[in-house]
Amino acid sequence: MAKDSSIKAVVLRVNSPGGSALASEVILRELELLRQKKHLIVSMGDYAASGGYYISSLADSIFALPNTITGSIGVFGMMFSMDKLAKNKLGIVFDEVKNAPYADFPTSTRPMTAEEGRRMQNSIDTVYTLFKNHVARGRRLEPAFVDSIAQGRVWTGTDAKARGLVDNIGGIDKAIACAAVMAGVKDYKVVTYPEPVDKFEALLKKLGVNKSSASAEIKAAMKQEIGDQGYTWYQKIQDLRKINGKAMMSMPFVPVIE
Repeated sequence: MAKDSSIKAVVLRVNSPGGSALASEVILRELELLRQKKHLIVSMGDYAASGGYYISSLADSIFALPNTITGSIGVFGMMFSMDKLAKNKLGIVFDEVKNAPYADFPTSTRPMTAEEGRRMQNSIDTVYTLFKNHVARGRRLEPAFVDSIAQGRVWTGTDAKARGLVDNIGGIDKAIACAAVMAGVKDYKVVTYPEPVDKFEALLKKLGVNKSSASAEIKAAMKQEIGDQGYTWYQKIQDLRKINGKAMMSMPFVPVIE
């Protein structure tokens, strides 16, 4: 996408509560490289929190809905030990053989040592600092202010806008319009892939009915119910639905030549 000169701007739809810190950093890095060549606009869906906000933080413009769950600028780690559970409930015990102090870390077969806990906390603090720095750089905010609205707090889209975490309130349509303006494009259209599935066809699929084998029977039943002329208009309406937003000039009647 970054190498395609025909693409002037990219709208990234984010609908994620986050996940792996490493995966978020990898995605953000690729988006940063993309942004060096294209305009990048983020459209947030129901939620864009933690890793979802992480990958959005360097965009040129961020759109959120009024109730989008966003922010959650924070990092956590979790370790658990199952040694007592395994021993007391299953009668299983664990031995270890290692050639370095931390060769078996992380492990769930024993509790963490104090040094392992300190190292894990340092790792979490490092990632948290990196997260805040990305937000401060991308949103042009002071690091101290970012920390004051971070610490894992979750905001609605409206509250996030008031705090500078998003630029505008609106859905993907407004994000696309913004991308068009940034790219200097005035004449554009939106095409949906894959094409929306007709509800009737979806019902047939759920019932396990093959559309091609059932079409003749359906056509005959519809003609019997609404007549030949009604079926002709039904076909015209179906054809119009497939135009997908294009302007049409069509006669409001069907001429019959005898």
